[in-house]
Amino acid sequence: MSGLELIARDSKSEIERNAEAATVYFSQVFNKDDDERNWSFSYLREQLLLKNSQELFRRYQVRVQHALFVELLVFNITYNAIAFFAYIFLPDELLADLVFFLTTLLVGLYIRYLIEVMSRRAFLDRRECVESRIKIETEKNQEEKFLQSILPTHIASEVRNDIRKAIKNSDQLRMTQKPFNKLYVEKHKNVSILYADIVNSMLLAASLKVSDLVATLNDLFGRFDDAAEKNGCMRIKLLGDCYYCVSGILNKSPRHADNSVVTGLAMIDIIRSVREKRNINVDMRIGIHTGNILGGLLGLRKWQFDIWSKDVTIASHMEQGGVPGQVHITQTTKDLLQDDWYDIQPGDGHLRDAYLQTHEIKTYLIKPADQPRSRLGTPESEKVSNGVRFQRQPSTQSNCRANISKLQKRQSSNDFLPMSRRGAIGYSLHQYRKMVSQVNKIMENTIDKMALSKRDQWFSRVGIQPLLLTFRESGNERPYLNQPDPLFKHYLTSMLIIYLGITIIHVLIWSSTVEFWITYGFVLLLIIVACVFAWVGYIWLYIKKDDNEIVLSSSVLRISRTVWKTTGLRVTIWLAISSMILFCSIVGLNECLDSSFFQPFNQHNNTNVNDTYISDNTKDANCEYPWFYTLSAVLAMTTTSVFLRIHFLLKLMVNGVSLAAYWYIIDVRSEEVFRQQAAKFADWEEFDLPTDRSHCFYLTFVLLILHILDRQVEYICRLDYLMKVKLKAEQEEARTMELINRILLHNILPPHVSRFYLNKQLEEDSQRVEAYHEERCAVAVLFASIPSFADFYYEDGQNEEGLRCIQLLNEIICDFDLILGEREFQIVEKIKTIGSTYMAACGLQVQDRGSLQTEENPTENVVTLVKFAVSMMERLSELNKDAMQDFQLRVGISVGPVMAGVVGTVKPQYDIWGDTVNVASRMESTGISGRIQVTKEVADLLSASESPFKCESRGEIFVKGKGELTTYLLKTPYDEPHIQITVF
Repeated sequence: MSGLELIARDSKSEIERNAEAATVYFSQVFNKDDDERNWSFSYLREQLLLKNSQELFRRYQVRVQHALFVELLVFNITYNAIAFFAYIFLPDELLADLVFFLTTLLVGLYIRYLIEVMSRRAFLDRRECVESRIKIETEKNQEEKFLQSILPTHIASEVRNDIRKAIKNSDQLRMTQKPFNKLYVEKHKNVSILYADIVNSMLLAASLKVSDLVATLNDLFGRFDDAAEKNGCMRIKLLGDCYYCVSGILNKSPRHADNSVVTGLAMIDIIRSVREKRNINVDMRIGIHTGNILGGLLGLRKWQFDIWSKDVTIASHMEQGGVPGQVHITQTTKDLLQDDWYDIQPGDGHLRDAYLQTHEIKTYLIKPADQPRSRLGTPESEKVSNGVRFQRQPSTQSNCRANISKLQKRQSSNDFLPMSRRGAIGYSLHQYRKMVSQVNKIMENTIDKMALSKRDQWFSRVGIQPLLLTFRESGNERPYLNQPDPLFKHYLTSMLIIYLGITIIHVLIWSSTVEFWITYGFVLLLIIVACVFAWVGYIWLYIKKDDNEIVLSSSVLRISRTVWKTTGLRVTIWLAISSMILFCSIVGLNECLDSSFFQPFNQHNNTNVNDTYISDNTKDANCEYPWFYTLSAVLAMTTTSVFLRIHFLLKLMVNGVSLAAYWYIIDVRSEEVFRQQAAKFADWEEFDLPTDRSHCFYLTFVLLILHILDRQVEYICRLDYLMKVKLKAEQEEARTMELINRILLHNILPPHVSRFYLNKQLEEDSQRVEAYHEERCAVAVLFASIPSFADFYYEDGQNEEGLRCIQLLNEIICDFDLILGEREFQIVEKIKTIGSTYMAACGLQVQDRGSLQTEENPTENVVTLVKFAVSMMERLSELNKDAMQDFQLRVGISVGPVMAGVVGTVKPQYDIWGDTVNVASRMESTGISGRIQVTKEVADLLSASESPFKCESRGEIFVKGKGELTTYLLKTPYDEPHIQITVF
């Protein structure tokens, strides 16, 4: 062996160097010098030689294995050549040899193929694990973006954990509903609140097409977000053309007042660029106040982070009492400013706002004249362009100045968008390709690390005990053993082929008695029956021709599936058939030894060997060729190994018992038989090993080879199972994250809008994200507020600085959200909550209704929304009894065309706007507590319908922006108890 190995070396000198290295290596191993003080430079040479020897053994280990294989192959060829010439004139024996080698070849190829399949399956499972891991990371990042789009970081983690718990504890979960009713509100002290409103936005709307207006405002608010983020402010909401944010929530910087002022000045600078580019007299009115707030999440649907406190109210009035083009701040904010470059002048806000006058709030104005542009977050190169954002929704706290006209195709300006505002909604095909590329790179590095080699089996910690190949986690053992085995039918087919080979060898070499045909025929019949039951279910699917045979097909399939799904049944079939085949091979040898015609061979007979062959070459000489019994035993032992999913220790036990029986028969009863065989090969007498022992050692060697193969297959199967377990866990994690993302997405956007983003095939350039917008012609819009909640809200120690008041408001909003889950209100879409005001619309989900009739049927939208408003009153009445309160809803409803769309990409917010929204807001603000005020259009639709709702005219009232309007009040059971009205 060493000679064959050294031949592979490049030169004689290299052989000498490596021989010297090997000598030094073994001298180092067996003669260690522990005296470290006796050191010399020769030690370095010894270490170099030692390293060289280690490299020799490492690099040429494969060649050593090849050399061993070549030696065994040469030995086998030599032996078979001698045997061939020994009985070259015996065609039956040659044919039997051919059958044996052909069967062995087929079985070997089959086992090699299955091992290759198992290895590739393990590789594919590993790849799928890597893909799953990357998908989890992708889903996690997407989840993080969604959470950050609606919640600050300090609340996002708690919300995420609660969603996970709710998903794990519930089999069915509504995608659009928060799976918990928990208050996520925290106190934040010493923060600065900024309110900003676009002045003369109606001029901007009048000078631009609707599509251009939407794009311009979208880009405008996006730049506001960039300025706020750069200066440490967190945007809270968009209320119509009002933008408000807070500094001091994300980080407790002492410069929160300066950050708010700098952000406000940046907004003025941004709107100035729009004014210069469009030549339109638009400006920003900004108010800032510093104080304490309550911030958090309310309701079950359409989550939006919001803030509440008296200081928030002051900040809102600071904006309303401000001056366009300047930042309006309170005395509290001024006292906290740390920079001295501001141009501060008296504000006189009390002259422009009654609330500021009532509360005697002293104010100041900051002009943006001399502030450094670098502090504003608006570089000179940054331009306003037609982006992908949308105009914001008007509310009761600000005027709606957007008009609706026909949509036209707009030019996209995503190329100008900063990277921080790109693609928070959905992932494009480009990102999928990126994930695949990452998987390929990781797999290139992990292919060599797969624990498939013998060394890995014994020394790597992959969760498998190396000796018995049991799982280190005992909980995996039973599920692994109980796995179904769809390949069981193939194993039976292979067993049938091997058994046919054994039978053919027996027929060719020995006499075929009645007992032989009965025994072998019974076993053959048993194998065929097992194959039929294993295959018939699958074959039946291809041969059945009509539906009348479905019942029979189901029964047959049930039997077939029971075979490969039931572990105990598979083991029983394998054990019974394998034992019978092994029994047949052993019994054949035993019968030959018991033959009455067998004549003991005279050891001293000098008869010529060829004469002996001629005289004894008959079919009755059953024991003349005992090697074929051994070869039959080899094939019989092989039948146990073709069943890959049978435990390797069971295979070893069965083959071990059969080997012991074979050893016993040969050792105790067959001495004369193998002496006769040895005499026929007289030229081999020089070998010292007895012939009978060679048969036993041959079978032992075969058993070891089969056991090694069985161990390898068992290890790969168990490794593959661990991969599947890990993959299943990662897929479950990915599914959970995907579900969380869908919950978040559906709570940011309506279902039909979220599907638009989930199903849309984006361009390969993922930076070009098309925003969603649509126009609806007959949408009913509702505003419902609780006017008395402002008086109920009080900040003192008894109600935890207003926290208990917000908790009650959360219960009210949650009850309103629960109504949306009722079947008849599925088409009602919650838009947002603004303080204690609830905003909803009906008629937006045209695509979900399956018919265009909804878009042209304003009556249905109005009736549904009125029913929803009455249900809200009913729920509030029930809650009043439990909370011992007397809250009343003030509701306003209007109907008409609206524009709907998504504002923002990093912080997406679904909104609607238009004159219909304006009027609905005014119907609420000018309404009466406990009543529903509607426009004339709504009243006419209700009167023309068969609804039970009656309207009474209120007369003309003044509506800001519309002048005098005739409005109507609906009669409900909650404003006139003596009138009985049925609500459907």
